[in-house]
Amino acid sequence: MYWKAYSVIQDTDGEDRFGLGGEGDRDSKPDTDTPEVQPSVDNTPKCLNKALAGMSSRWKNWWIRGILTLTMISGFFLIIYMGPLPLMLMVLAIQIKCFQEIITIGYRVYHSYELPWFRTLSWYFLLCVNYFFYGETVAENFGNLVQRDEPLQFLVRYHRFISFALYLSGGRTGGFVGS
Repeated sequence: MYWKAYSVIQDTDGEDRFGLGGEGDRDSKPDTDTPEVQPSVDNTPKCLNKALAGMSSRWKNWWIRGILTLTMISGFFLIIYMGPLPLMLMVLAIQIKCFQEIITIGYRVYHSYELPWFRTLSWYFLLCVNYFFYGETVAENFGNLVQRDEPLQFLVRYHRFISFALYLSGGRTGGFVGS
């Protein structure tokens, strides 16, 4: 759809009247911000390499993938069997690792804009959001544990107000630092 509209904007001789750039502009300009792709490294555990030494690389790869697949599936079922706390911690660990990858990519993209405290504010808002979403869940599922300690009672009692105050203070810090 875009290319149909773009072809209407171009003159009949193929010149770009509005300076939007075409396919030729993209091909002629190399992208220097893109990092080089690292060559793959074989990180197979030594015990698996020793056990599968006599096989061809195709079958060795098949067995390694099969063994690691069964290991991950059984580990996941073990975490589910252990209850809600390990499951919440697993989700939190996956969430933090994915967020770290996204922030790394975002920092590479927006590094040229020189945004102050980009990573710090991003991690701060991740903590605020996790406190907001996990706070009530933890209070409901682990009420006996929370009711024993006075500091934890305060965090549960004023959970929404604390979440709102954290969000506002982060927005204020980002606004003052950003200007």
